[in-house]
Amino acid sequence: MHDSRRTRLVLGVLLIVAIALITLDFRDGGASPARNVGSDVFGPIERVTHDVTDPIASLFDSVTGGPSAQSTRFLIRRIGGRLRSPVSGSGRVAI
Repeated sequence: MHDSRRTRLVLGVLLIVAIALITLDFRDGGASPARNVGSDVFGPIERVTHDVTDPIASLFDSVTGGPSAQSTRFLIRRIGGRLRSPVSGSGRVAI
């Protein structure tokens, strides 16, 4: 990447604008006009992006997270059941 003075200037200006917008939003408790404009501009884009990616994310979660979550729940129940069992004579919990 070619680092030039112009690139640093643009980055600095964008950083100052971002800090100013965050400050305005924080000061108004989330009811600033900047938030409303941002919501109006980026809201439809966000909704379309969510509608497109949600089925893919759900499929990925069901493939990767489903069995793992079920096995974790089974393991927790198994350990919980053993922890409820009587304490052995040595003073240790039988796991």
